[in-house]
Amino acid sequence: MKTNLAGPVAALALALGVCVAAAPAAAQAQKAVPYADLDLTRAEGVAHLDKRLVRAVKQVCDPGSRDLAVVSAARQCRRRALADARAEASELQAVMVAQRAAAGREVGS
Repeated sequence: MKTNLAGPVAALALALGVCVAAAPAAAQAQKAVPYADLDLTRAEGVAHLDKRLVRAVKQVCDPGSRDLAVVSAARQCRRRALADARAEASELQAVMVAQRAAAGREVGS
């Protein structure tokens, strides 16, 4: 069975949890990536989230086929989805760092 992964798109939803999404031509696959248990103001938390993103992207972009064209499209899907997920995670981290800094200033005032 061939799976068409041409034109995948990746996105993260920051409302209730991080979600990696890839949109192959036929259907859209998503994988929620929890991060509430991570401290994204610390390098360890960011590294752990990145590991979760990598696993989720592999699951979402799994070609389910050994056809070379499909495998190539899946590789592109993973690359694009991971880049998008990391960009969103970076934005989330910046917000958390700013919130922590603001909370520190309030306590110190």
